Amino acid sequence: ANCQAARIPPHLQWLTAMQEEDVVESLEASRKRLQAALQPAEGLLAAIAGVVLCFAGRYFPYSAFFWRAFMLKGWPPISNAVAQLRRRYETKAGASTAPERSSGFLQVKQSMQSMLSRLQTLTQANRDVPELRQELLGLQTDLAQVAPMALAEVSSVNELLAELRSVYKECLAEATLEASSYMGLNFNVGDSVATGLNRFSAPRLRVLLENAVQRAGIQLQILREDPLACRLLEALIRAASNSMGIAASYFVEARLCALSNARLGAKIAVNGFTRWMIRNGHWQDGMASSKVLAEHGLCLAGLYWQFLRGGVATFLYSFLWGSWGVSRTAMLVLGLPLLLESWIQASIAANRAGLMDA
Repeated sequence: ANCQAARIPPHLQWLTAMQEEDVVESLEASRKRLQAALQPAEGLLAAIAGVVLCFAGRYFPYSAFFWRAFMLKGWPPISNAVAQLRRRYETKAGASTAPERSSGFLQVKQSMQSMLSRLQTLTQANRDVPELRQELLGLQTDLAQVAPMALAEVSSVNELLAELRSVYKECLAEATLEASSYMGLNFNVGDSVATGLNRFSAPRLRVLLENAVQRAGIQLQILREDPLACRLLEALIRAASNSMGIAASYFVEARLCALSNARLGAKIAVNGFTRWMIRNGHWQDGMASSKVLAEHGLCLAGLYWQFLRGGVATFLYSFLWGSWGVSRTAMLVLGLPLLLESWIQASIAANRAGLMDA
């Protein structure tokens, strides 16, 4: 076994390990064990996460809503797609007793080595041409046997990647829509702002460009009539209008999601703390009416902490115009969540720019 492992190239050893150990089932088992270990403190951990989101939600405008959408609508189809891919792989691996499956790639390798030897002999002396022709025909036959299996595996992976991309886009759209719904809006604010500003700015940019070309002289007017130049200018106009729409949508959504996160964080914190009290026997029947009051009070406290501590002038600057910088201590403590937030923001921008449709 050690000799066989030594013959495996280093860049393929991880694939062999995945075949010998069912990594998907191992990860699922580890997740279940971790969930069982944290179950007694689940409500308290949820309450802590809700408080962090309520008092620091402006730094994570999309994260909470995205992961909620991912767990509800993204994880089930992704796990099903992975399970289907694994079943296909196990079916093909079960058929490995067939000669074309078990020795197809080995035959191709041996044929290529034999052909290389024939070529070396042919370069030394002009002979063995019929034998080389036979080697080439044999190699073609071996490749014809192996190619359908390889193409089938590539097709399965491509289907899985397409499913992942579709689910990911749905989670992004659901997250931004839910953030708008928490503020009482029944439409996607970010998409509406991006689309509206794009439609507003694109024709005006074309008019400005045409006026600039008319004043620039005859040379630029002739260049403007060139088909390639027209396509390039149109692409630049679309890119500029899309960029303005995406920037404006993020500006609006960052403020909107800061308010939505305060509401969501207060709700998560109160519900989590309630579950923890019920689990530990501290809950009393008369406390049910205080949940709504505690949720609203925590939401207002989070908004005050984030925006109103410095007075009205500070609120108007920080909320309506200023940027929300993060201290170095917060960057060290919240490094991974901030990195994931940046990744989600870039994904939303790419989705609105149409880069995820290709």
